[in-house]
Amino acid sequence: MKTIVALIFLGILTLAHLSSSKKCEAMKNIDSQR
Repeated sequence: MKTIVALIFLGILTLAHLSSSKKCEAMKNIDSQR
């Protein structure tokens, strides 16, 4: 049971990291366009 919870926790962390990195890239693109 603990392993399943750990896997779900890791999945949420990776998803949050990917979404945050995409936001950073979008902000960089907007800054470069100006």
